[in-house]
Amino acid sequence: QGDCTRDETLRDAAVEHADSAIILSDPASGATTDARSILIAIAIESINRHVHTAVEVADSTNLPHFARTGINEAVSLDHLSEKLLAQAALNHGATDFYQELLLFQVDGNELYRVPLPSSQVGRTVGRLYNTLLPRRIVVVGVHRDGQAVVNPFPDYELRKSDDLWVIAFQMPGPEDLS
Repeated sequence: QGDCTRDETLRDAAVEHADSAIILSDPASGATTDARSILIAIAIESINRHVHTAVEVADSTNLPHFARTGINEAVSLDHLSEKLLAQAALNHGATDFYQELLLFQVDGNELYRVPLPSSQVGRTVGRLYNTLLPRRIVVVGVHRDGQAVVNPFPDYELRKSDDLWVIAFQMPGPEDLS
């Protein structure tokens, strides 16, 4: 509790030991909601440069300012809603699919980013897909060099530094991916 732009409040919250931080926009701040979130991001990043910080951005025109803070991810609600509405218009029922995928449920599938096991280095996405599908783990992408490669070609060769994007009932461990 307290003012999250202040170091002492963040230290009370043990932000120096945090793996992740989420900054939600505060509609009560009105037109200055993103400015306040930027101040919070700067404060968090100055205490813990290794924390993975994700920020909710109220106005997408402020995205360049957030990029200067050192945060890892910015979620622009107006950009997401635009894209989701376009998908809904083109692919009826798409919102139901995304809603199901994004909800954290005990009995639902989730999207996970998992490290590529060393046993899969040099193999192709197609081969890995065929190995994992009977286990109800679906490879939907690869995270390489800070970029997501969605639905890569089957002959896409996997590298040591790659992470996988998979849909599964629970977070797969290395033994599930071998």
